[in-house]
Amino acid sequence: MHARALRTAAGAVRRAGVPAGTWYGPDAYRRGGPAKQLLHALEGELDEQIRAYQPSLLGELARQLNAAWVDRTRSAQQSAVNLAAPWAANWIPEAGQRQVDGARAASALHLLPQQALAGPPAGGRPVDVLAVAELVALAELVLHSGITAVSAARRLHDLHLDIDPSGVFTLTSGPDPGETESGPAQGAGSGEHLGCDADAYHRARQQRLIAQAIAA
Repeated sequence: MHARALRTAAGAVRRAGVPAGTWYGPDAYRRGGPAKQLLHALEGELDEQIRAYQPSLLGELARQLNAAWVDRTRSAQQSAVNLAAPWAANWIPEAGQRQVDGARAASALHLLPQQALAGPPAGGRPVDVLAVAELVALAELVLHSGITAVSAARRLHDLHLDIDPSGVFTLTSGPDPGETESGPAQGAGSGEHLGCDADAYHRARQQRLIAQAIAA
């Protein structure tokens, strides 16, 4: 599903005429710049995809969102039990991955009903589990790209955007090659930022939750 979402996103980027190239820092997230154009293309594609489905999509999204929270709660309880058991060491990687997957899916499923209310589905595309899975994968991509770009624009971290002529893109919080671990190099054009490492934050949060479960 994620590969299909990437192909769909690449097609949207091409159709929107987002320029190909490589940008760092303020050059990437400037007002009306490539990151903004990229996000508009992705959001527009998600809106079009939702509108193409039958009206029953909204009800199915609500059911899937409820199911995702039920599964996430059950998974958290199962992880807590096993992390408190003698075999806890075997469960640490599994518990961490469950946290990541559950949060990602729930966030996407929160976004989709909101989008469906703003732009109601009125097409003829049939609604089924596969359709929802495809929308979830695309919504995850839109969310990740949006959070990364907006966080950079608020100077939380740097931004690296690379767009291929095919429409395939990478959008990361990685630094300009002119930066070092201690911060921007003299004269570097990436701008000042707080150097926030979102991935490290989420890993630390996972480790804290797992440690609490083991100690319980």
